[in-house]
Amino acid sequence: MITTVTLNAAIDKTYWISPFHVGKTNRISKQRIEPGGKGVNSAKVLSSLGVKVTVTGFVGGTNGSELKRLLSEYPIQQRWKEVDGETRTCLNLIDESQSMETELLEKGLHINHEDWEGFKELLKTIAAKSSMVLISGSLPDGLGTGAYRELVSMIRNMGISVGVDASGSALKDCIASRPTIIKPNIHELEEYCGKPLSSQKEIIEEAINLYKRGISYVFVSMGKEGAIGISNNGIYKAHLAPIKAVNTVGCGDATFAGIALVLEKSKDIVMALKSGMAAGMANALSEGAGIVREKNYEKFFEKIAVEKIEEVSG
Repeated sequence: MITTVTLNAAIDKTYWISPFHVGKTNRISKQRIEPGGKGVNSAKVLSSLGVKVTVTGFVGGTNGSELKRLLSEYPIQQRWKEVDGETRTCLNLIDESQSMETELLEKGLHINHEDWEGFKELLKTIAAKSSMVLISGSLPDGLGTGAYRELVSMIRNMGISVGVDASGSALKDCIASRPTIIKPNIHELEEYCGKPLSSQKEIIEEAINLYKRGISYVFVSMGKEGAIGISNNGIYKAHLAPIKAVNTVGCGDATFAGIALVLEKSKDIVMALKSGMAAGMANALSEGAGIVREKNYEKFFEKIAVEKIEEVSG
């Protein structure tokens, strides 16, 4: 079983408005509502691909109850920590006339010390029955940037593989705890190293630096340019065929899920890259985040080419 952790879960609402006029009244032509948050999206993808999965994190209020109701439509076990306050709502406004998306993200719940300690005990119980734990997304108000570092250390000490898909200070802080897998995108990697990365060589150099800090698998997703993957088997690049994306929200979460699907049972980084890219591309064909049709996943999996660039030196 894979467990996904979403500390800042959300109800995701997508509105199609074409065209979208800033500062004026806009009428919605179509709308969609989904349970969301990065870990929730990954869990939806994993369940769609036949993986037994549990979600955990914080929920609160009327929105928290609605999120649980929406997620109950999926074959996913839910083990939430209930807290005071209201689970956030996130809006994605899609203007198809300009091929433009605008996201509006609420701040979310405030987590106090008692909430946090209670959640860690809950996660210990769930992780003990898991083969892998995936930690994704932003931190809610009240938690310091070391929260992910605490969770990674706790799970690693239990002898369980742990993956992290985070950005900013949360990513920087958890690296010292040596998560098994990390998957920054190119922008998150640039933020981490504090400089623009203008070539594949520079991207690989920074990814190797992370690998050498004790992380078993480093993946860097690069949108339509594919992804880089590094493990003790070498440095690889996945190449993608062009597709016409319907919705890009949740593609990174789907990619993370696809990677975990393979690495839960094997150490095959080539298959992990193919699986991650296939899941991300399949998500891009759906109107909702974390929605992957198995036939699309399988079709893309067969088409993705992975080349070995070089061995990892040192």
